[in-house]
Order: sequence, then structure tokens, then C-alpha cells
Amino acid sequence: MNESVYYIIYTSRLSMRYFLDTQVIHELCEQAHHNNQVHGVTGFLLFRQGRFLQYIEGQRDAIKQLYSNIQRDPRNVDTQILLEGTRDERLFDQWAMHCVDLAQHDSSEEMSRSFAKFDPQTWGEGKTCEVLHEIKHFYEHSQTPLNDIYPPQPISYVGLQVRALARQHSSFVMLQVAFLLAALCVFGVTYLL
Repeated sequence: MNESVYYIIYTSRLSMRYFLDTQVIHELCEQAHHNNQVHGVTGFLLFRQGRFLQYIEGQRDAIKQLYSNIQRDPRNVDTQILLEGTRDERLFDQWAMHCVDLAQHDSSEEMSRSFAKFDPQTWGEGKTCEVLHEIKHFYEHSQTPLNDIYPPQPISYVGLQVRALARQHSSFVMLQVAFLLAALCVFGVTYLL
């Protein structure tokens, strides 16, 4: 008889002291991928702007130990379990740890609709289940699957923030740059005369 699969979905934030570390996400994903393969754990890690949502599944003891390790990891703060329980089979049996930077999927209409406001700490059980089903859908059916960033590209939290701000305010930034260039040209011409 098969043993039931234990799972935890939790959320956390990146500790402030790691915001400027361009390797921290890479290291997290690499460690998770390796350790999960060793311990028979599968799942995914979504992140955006220093916020994480992770789903882990496997044998109860392995998952409990892993979550305990995650809570002690100084890179994580505000760790909170959103859902936990058992199921008959794994949902993500091919993903030792699928790490996804949601900011890389902002151009995908389907992803933008699903994760426009990525703040898992405010989600209730209903929203958490909805997101889990969305990820399962992408895992099985999507024409534009979630791109695994394993091995992830070096990225810092500050870089993510700047990229997000630039994307949201690109027209304003371009207008400001145009005014600055015009002012420099006028100043340069005036100074040369």
C-alpha cells in the first residue's frame, strides 16, 4: 500500500540583509534542488520582489524536517504555513524544486492575471488553493509553461525593485530622460556660445 504524500505550502520573505546579494536566489534554488532530490521532496518555489511561496511534498518526516530547516534559515523571515495536509499522490512529481521568478512572466497575460498581486501572506485558504491549481494547470497544460530558472540567473532584490518600477513607469521615465537630454543640449549650446 502506498504511503500518503504530506505537503506544506508556506510563504516567507527574503531577509533584509540579503537584498543586495545577487547570488541569494541562485543559492536557494540550487540548494533546494539538490537537497530535495536527495530526500525525495518535490515542489516549486515562486518568488517576486523578495516574497516567496513554496509548495513541498513528500514523506511526512522529510517535509517536517525541511520546513524546520527553512524556518531556521537566516535568509527567510516571516515564515508562515498557509496550508498543510496529505494527499494520495504527488502533484509535482517531476519537479525536485521548480524555481520561478514571477517578474520574468509579467508579459504573459495568463500569468499576469493570476499573479498580478503576489502577496501570499495575505492569502486565505481559498486563494492559496486557487494558486496551487493554477500552477498545476501550468505544469500539465500550458502552451507557455513556467520557465524554471534553475540554474537561476544572479539577481538582487534591489535589481528586482528597480526593474519593477521601471516597467510600471516606463513612459514617465522616458519623458524625464527626454527632458534631461533637451536641457543638456540647451545648456551645452548656451555654454558653447
